[in-house]
Amino acid sequence: MLIAGCTFPSKIEANNEEKQNVDTSFCPVLESRNWHAWIDRVAEKEPRLNISGEVDLPSPGYIVEVQPGILDRRQPPAQRLSLSFTSPEGVVAQVITPTKVSYTMPTPILEYRSVMIYCGDKLLAEIPDVTPQETASLPIKVGTFTSDELFDAGGGGCGMTLWESKTDVQQAGFLFFHGIEDGAAFMVFDENLTTLSRTTAEGQEFYGQKTEQTFVTDDQAITVQVKVNLGAEGEIESVGIPNGLITVTTQGKTKEFFVMGDAGC
Repeated sequence: MLIAGCTFPSKIEANNEEKQNVDTSFCPVLESRNWHAWIDRVAEKEPRLNISGEVDLPSPGYIVEVQPGILDRRQPPAQRLSLSFTSPEGVVAQVITPTKVSYTMPTPILEYRSVMIYCGDKLLAEIPDVTPQETASLPIKVGTFTSDELFDAGGGGCGMTLWESKTDVQQAGFLFFHGIEDGAAFMVFDENLTTLSRTTAEGQEFYGQKTEQTFVTDDQAITVQVKVNLGAEGEIESVGIPNGLITVTTQGKTKEFFVMGDAGC
């Protein structure tokens, strides 16, 4: 995806070309806000372009996806991203619904002139001078766990499971689990599978969850905010979670994790 003496890796071009077949002309967005874009440089991993923002939709139940589009030929380049939407099925309430949008993609590019967010032909946001920023440093280490470790700790069964976006969950493991209603939530901090309790819950309800929830550890030292967008329902009692955001806060420091997952019983 450059002419001036060098070319970018073909897998980025192929990925963008593949996404061109997706229809992104439909745009139900009423308003949008709080757009951010940055590059993180995860140790020993390929850099990633991250975006986040919020859109107002005319009703709940929309599935929102981000499609990478044109990367221009100037240096540094500008990246275009387009939002695509799947309308809710059946009869839904017509009520303005704020919806979080987040997306992460690997990139060999360490500087963008700008990142543009489109909805149909409408430019929602243009974010200039997107460069690497250091990944936030927490005084604790956030890890992952397996399904066996979760069941051994008394978790599992009905609930919501989340893992980091763009990772192979079978190899990387789970980042978060929360059981039904007031059941415990689980995350790994400093290599210990730790239980958390839910303190707030707002938004659309699904399988004992809400789309925006807050959890704390028993000693109140760590706060975890979980925001998710719901996707398509599965054949069995389940619903996909195409994207979401986990925010971990402790000792005055915060780190965000882009996630995906599912919920069900």
